[in-house]
Amino acid sequence: MSLLEKPPFSNAKFPETAEEEWDSDNSMVMTWLRNSMEPYIFANFTCNVTAKAIWDVARAAYSLVNNTSRVFEVYEEVFNLRKGDKSVALL
Repeated sequence: MSLLEKPPFSNAKFPETAEEEWDSDNSMVMTWLRNSMEPYIFANFTCNVTAKAIWDVARAAYSLVNNTSRVFEVYEEVFNLRKGDKSVALL
């Protein structure tokens, strides 16, 4: 099952109810995610049809875990801080 698919429903007695409940919950969480992001950021996620897919893509894009390029940028900014002609970076 991919992130773009709905999970299988095993409730044989009320299959429509289970699917409707899942759709409702998914829509609610997608709304929470949309409302917590700037519109220009959320626009990148509109092709995702599940809240989990949005969450996974956002986490991969914006997570600080293993974001070595951003760590390097911050380190470089701190290292290059100056006040007048003196460095203020801690070595």
